[in-house]
Amino acid sequence: MWAFVTLAILSARLVYNWRRSGRSFGSFVGLGIVRLYARFWHGCTFPAPAELPARGPALIVVNHTSSPDGCFVQCGCRRGLTFLVADEFFQPYFLWIWATTACVPVSRNGLDVRAAREGLRRLREGRVVVVFPEGTLSGAGIRLRTPKCGAAFLALHSDAPVYPAFISGGPQHPDVVRGWFLPSRKRVRIVYGQPLDLTPYRGRPINRALLEEVTAFFMRQVAALDPRKRS
Repeated sequence: MWAFVTLAILSARLVYNWRRSGRSFGSFVGLGIVRLYARFWHGCTFPAPAELPARGPALIVVNHTSSPDGCFVQCGCRRGLTFLVADEFFQPYFLWIWATTACVPVSRNGLDVRAAREGLRRLREGRVVVVFPEGTLSGAGIRLRTPKCGAAFLALHSDAPVYPAFISGGPQHPDVVRGWFLPSRKRVRIVYGQPLDLTPYRGRPINRALLEEVTAFFMRQVAALDPRKRS
């Protein structure tokens, strides 16, 4: 009897939260699974949730430490996120995930004009787009690597606010299988920063020099959120 009552209460709570979220049921359940995976399998914690706007576009710029980093970024965000994802991961068995989240395939060469245009389109649709400027997991967890300029391009060609974030702990390994399926020995911690002031960069010709300047600014702000530097 008590088991039935408990199940009924949990089911009612689930339906209430789903209807309140305004999402499709599949999207609602999917986001819930992602958050549970990040928290219980990798121990993902965050000092405070990301202070994203309730609606409208936003850009999150974050370091890249392991394959499931997208789940960690999503963990502390109330809104669903859209990612720029390496095109080799757009395999048939993943397409339904990318379609549901409106993710954008991008090549790793840093010269993917089509991906940049699609990223801008997602921002114009009012989505929150996540970019990992490092673009690769080579040397994951050891240091910040040389970034690409895609995030700067999106920021300068849109009015979307830009939020830095920093991931520490977790798998910190380039191996995809190990990153996804082995629980983390060290708990993941993600810190979300305040929106960045891009006023000094607005109104200037958008050329390679400016993109590199803004990219360097982004990476400094991401690095500044490292808990080891703030303690």
